Amino acid sequence: MIKYSRLKSNIEDILEVATLVKKRGHKKSLDELCIGFSKELTEFGENKLRIYIAKINQNVVGFCRIRLFEKYEFPEAKDELLGWYLMGIIICENHRRKGIGTRLSEMAMKDIKKENDIFVLINKENNSSIEMHKNLGFEIIAKGDQFFKVSFSGGNGYILKREKGV
Repeated sequence: MIKYSRLKSNIEDILEVATLVKKRGHKKSLDELCIGFSKELTEFGENKLRIYIAKINQNVVGFCRIRLFEKYEFPEAKDELLGWYLMGIIICENHRRKGIGTRLSEMAMKDIKKENDIFVLINKENNSSIEMHKNLGFEIIAKGDQFFKVSFSGGNGYILKREKGV
């Protein structure tokens, strides 16, 4: 059975989330990733960042984040591209295509009130993520090689948007 929850500052869960990221080939060390996630949770607080996890038998098998991008952080960004962004949806390889990413995304979107648009950044080559988000009501609204200091392997990515109230 899969248990879904919102991550608090539990060091064991943070370690497992960081381990998932490291297994995906992230360049930072495991310690740096743990410190980064802990820092994000305390620095941004629940009003600007939330992390959701999926566990099977007490082991984290997937996670996603949703973060508020605001003008003061990204003054060069167009106003219509600011708001809540789903980020870093990572699922263990042997648990993919089982609906875990969809369920985590739905939890995050439900947690953000219906009066907000929600966005997601996706590498243009990540067809499964593009398909999943389109099924959740997202539409591609921009294409580029970098958004909000996030660059994409392979050169291009998309911003997808889900209109408020969907």
